[in-house]
Amino acid sequence: MELLGRSILGYFVHREQAEQAKAHLRRAGFETVQVDRLDSGRAGADTLHNPLTGRVESLADLTGVADDGGPLLAASPDASGLAHEADEPSLPQKPNWIVTVVTTEDHVNRAVQILEEAGGIV
Repeated sequence: MELLGRSILGYFVHREQAEQAKAHLRRAGFETVQVDRLDSGRAGADTLHNPLTGRVESLADLTGVADDGGPLLAASPDASGLAHEADEPSLPQKPNWIVTVVTTEDHVNRAVQILEEAGGIV
């Protein structure tokens, strides 16, 4: 299977930062750019399942970041492995917004630079 693009995820605390990054990415020629809100809800104990039994609806359920197990919620910093970044003093809040950019390998560094300049964690 041949990959046609690469997805870059940038996490933002404020929507304005995410929208600014999206606008800058579009001006830079990136066509596939999307901003989404990450749900900060927590799953209840009754929705979590033992992974040894195989009854896990999604990564978001397993990490306790979602009630409905949507695939986008698995991109939450808690589920993605970036939760440690939100605990740093430079970030007073956990990121609630995600910017997704699909690009070719030769434009990855430029996309990452734009996301970081807008205040995102990549």
